[in-house]
Amino acid sequence: MDEQLFTEDCTQRCWCHPLGGVVCEEAGCSPGQSCALRNGFWGCHDRPEVCELRGSLKVSTLSGQQLSLEPCLSYSLMSLCDEASVHWFSLISYHGPCDGSSYKLVTVFHGSSFTVQEGPVKVNGQSVSLPHILPSGVSLSSGVNQDKSEVIVILRRDIGMDSELEIEIGVTMVSVKVPLWYLSKLCGLCGNLNDLHSHNSLRSWVLPDFPGCGFTG
Repeated sequence: MDEQLFTEDCTQRCWCHPLGGVVCEEAGCSPGQSCALRNGFWGCHDRPEVCELRGSLKVSTLSGQQLSLEPCLSYSLMSLCDEASVHWFSLISYHGPCDGSSYKLVTVFHGSSFTVQEGPVKVNGQSVSLPHILPSGVSLSSGVNQDKSEVIVILRRDIGMDSELEIEIGVTMVSVKVPLWYLSKLCGLCGNLNDLHSHNSLRSWVLPDFPGCGFTG
């Protein structure tokens, strides 16, 4: 059987018959999967796991644990543990007085940094308008959150069907969606599945040398 393609809603799977024509059959996604467009093709993919940070400094980790952070500290929310990997990234959050705003969020990839501060978006220290796409596969766009209560900035890196990273950044929330490919490879407050933090371990993800509000990219 040649390469198979899903229809837009993943209810059918089609392929080219060797004797000519297209053959389709009923299909569907398994539990824990959703129909999504990746690399230009529809298909069934594992639902991403989500870590959320709310404006009240409450974090819901990938394992569902609820954490409370302290203001005016820079935290490592999530990063790929292997800094030598081409997939490496680091997501850092600082909540406190910051040029008239209340927080600053920084995402760093190999060779690029992205800063969001209650509206303005900067890439490597320079303000950009949205949408904005980099050759590295990172894109920035605007949208609305799931309950349509606020405008968000969507940062997405797509470097393969199994390694897409998506970060939604709003005024009151940050949502990080990661596929299962990452789940045994992550460091930071968001943790991994079944990875629980003690109160003391929260301090281990504070970044005392990170300039917080002073970071300019």
